[in-house]
This record gives sequence, structure tokens and C-alpha cells, in this order.
Amino acid sequence: MTDNLMSVVQIPDRGRGLRAACDIKAGTPILTEQPYAYTLLNKEKNVRCDTCLQLPNKSQELQRCSSCKLSWYCSRKCQAADWSAYHKRECKMLNLLQLPPGHPTETIRLISRIISKLDSELKSDFHETPFPRSPFEFCSMNLDFGDLNIITDLVRVLSDTDREEESLRHLVGAVACNAFTITDKEMVLNLAYAVYLKLSIANHDCRPNCAVIFNKTEVELRSIKDIDVNEELTISYVDLSSNSIDKQRQMIKQFNFQCNCNMCCSFIDNYMICPCKVCDVEFPLNVSYNVELCCTKCECRPDFIETQYKSCCQIIKKKIEEYEELKISNKSNIDLLSL
Repeated sequence: MTDNLMSVVQIPDRGRGLRAACDIKAGTPILTEQPYAYTLLNKEKNVRCDTCLQLPNKSQELQRCSSCKLSWYCSRKCQAADWSAYHKRECKMLNLLQLPPGHPTETIRLISRIISKLDSELKSDFHETPFPRSPFEFCSMNLDFGDLNIITDLVRVLSDTDREEESLRHLVGAVACNAFTITDKEMVLNLAYAVYLKLSIANHDCRPNCAVIFNKTEVELRSIKDIDVNEELTISYVDLSSNSIDKQRQMIKQFNFQCNCNMCCSFIDNYMICPCKVCDVEFPLNVSYNVELCCTKCECRPDFIETQYKSCCQIIKKKIEEYEELKISNKSNIDLLSL
């Protein structure tokens, strides 16, 4: 569970990535990391502690911040930790803004916390590292929507910063395509929104060799198959049970790139049944968005809602069989994430 197992390298057409520094056995913890910044999702407010993300014990009640009344804690220890890390600066501004319920959004609050933390760090705290030293060093994406100015204005006020507009726009785009959603141990519930400096380097693959596992706010990168030295360490950015068309759409919209991995390019999961129920033939989908999809026999154009996907269950079954061979104590978490 050390950086000695991996290195940061430049990968052609993929930018920076993680590469195995030695042979790694399946089930090996490669990296553990605490977030640079995180914030509890609004839907979990007054349900879970803003700091440890845990549900309160039956004998205790969450205590609300008496000032802004927007943060909740299970103990004084958690309240003090959040106060020193983030809340001291944002609490005053939240009071002044008097925002309606559901605001600020998780994105705005997370970006504001990133800026507040960075502004409080001394340049002397920085040291030479192949990893990003702050989310400002993340690759960003150009965002084109009308309320971007509103977002940057709210971030500036909430974080009490005088950073330039261009800098804030870059950070909004960087967080949009690099942030992770923290889940519970069962990988069922989304709990928080966070950025991790080291994990952000990992690239996507529809057949990843690593999985991401959360324990409260801590994240673990663990191998799910044997990895050879110099092989790239990859994770999945999307739900692998989705077909390639849906995955491509999500990755272009959310992460600003089109996946060109072997699975997407070979159309392994891109076979559909003609919806006319007369041909009953399989035909390959074309992931190019400039080509309309149609049956190669009758030229019927399928409706995505009515189309039956044939290989999803086969893919899941195959993965389960592969992971059954891994005698990993935390196997259930890996399976849930990887499927």
C-alpha cells in the first residue's frame, strides 16, 4: 500500500497516468488516500455527520452548527475537525448569503472548500511530487452553460477569495471531470463529493485492472487482477454494466473524452436485437454519433427504450466468475464497483 507500487508517467493520447512499478498480484492494495477536500451531499444533510459521513448512534442526535445551521455533526470532535479544515471560513459567508434550501450545491461548496484550503496553505508546504499538488493542476474541461458566471460568483463570495474569473472557471471545469462520488461500504448509497490528488491521475478503461473502494472519506485503489510491471493501472469512470453507447455518451458529457479502449472499439457488448421482431437478428451498433443505427437486414431503426441488450448478463456473469477466483476479504465491494 505504497507509492513504490506505482509511478506517474506520460501515456500517448491519454496524458498522465499510473503505471505498475512491479508485478502486482490480484487483491493488492496499491494506494490509500484522504481527500484534498470533500463535502456531504445535500440529500444526506441532517442524516449523516458532515465530517465522518457516518449515521449517528441510536443514543445520539446530530448537532447542528448554531451559526449557519447548514452543517451537522455527530460529536464535538467532528465539529472541531470540520471547523479547522473548512467550516470556519465558509460559515460566516453562508450566514451572509442566506441561500434557499438545497443551496449552495455540492459543486459550489466543494470548489469553495478547495479554494479556502489552498489559500490557507503556505508555498513552503509544497514539495516536489509527480502528483498534482492541488486541484488547480488538474486537467480542466471547457464548460458551456449560462449559469457558469453565477457559479463562479457564488464560489468567490463563499470562499471569500479574490481569484480571477479565468482561474475560477478552470477550477470549475477541473472539478467537474475529476471529482469522485464517495459511496458507502456496500457501494449502494452516494454520500459525498470529493477530490483526490493522487487518484485523479488514474485513467479509465472499460476493462479496468483496479477498483476504487471507500472507507468513510478514505479511498483505496486495489488491483482486481494480476498486473504486470509497466502495465497501466486503470479504473472505470462509469457503470460497466452499461452498453458502450451509453458509456460513451456519459464519458463525453461528464469527462470530455471518447473511450477508445479495446472493449469499446471491438463492439464486444454492442449487439442488439432488431426491434421489429420479424428479423430477430443481431447487428452491431456503431458508436459513431454521425451514423444512424439500423438493422443490417430490414433497416429498421431501433428505439433505445425498446431495444433488448443481449450480452449484459453474460458480461456480468463472466466478471463474477473471474472475481470468484480472488480470495479477497473485501471482495464484495470490488465486485459491486467493477460490475
